[in-house]
Amino acid sequence: MANLNGIDVEEYLASAAQVEPVALQEEFVRWSGDYAYWNQRFADASRLAAKAKLEREQTHSRLTLEVVATAEAKIEAAANATLDPAKKKDAKAPKMPTVGEIEARVITNEQYSTAKMAEMDAAIEQERISGVLQMLRGKKDMLMQLGFTQRAEMGADPMVRDQQRAYNRGPGGGM
Repeated sequence: MANLNGIDVEEYLASAAQVEPVALQEEFVRWSGDYAYWNQRFADASRLAAKAKLEREQTHSRLTLEVVATAEAKIEAAANATLDPAKKKDAKAPKMPTVGEIEARVITNEQYSTAKMAEMDAAIEQERISGVLQMLRGKKDMLMQLGFTQRAEMGADPMVRDQQRAYNRGPGGGM
């Protein structure tokens, strides 16, 4: 299991998803800290995903230029070789690769594969953290609903109603 600063992430997420109905105040206090923390993690993951995408695109462009330059160099070398009459009779002139062939050479290159995997890993992490944020938004809704339910239940209790009336009157005694 993954650890983050000595904390088991899976265990922490499981506890963050749970709601303790008798300690709603503590749950509300914890929620804002959890949300801020995971929102920052999502921002960091989004930045890494964007950076990985940029690096993959740059790798793709660089490799495309390399494949084209290599093909052009072979064509030029073959053209120079055909100027020599001794080499001219069996020489098969190389052709410029098609767009599809260039693309195939690029995407099968190990550097491109590495960049693509890094991009996919970053996108997966971004999506995972997005799920944590969705869970926390759902938890907030649950906490609010539990709070409403508790207040409604307590409002039916005569002792709580009397305490609430006294509180609403305030120290001056009347409203």
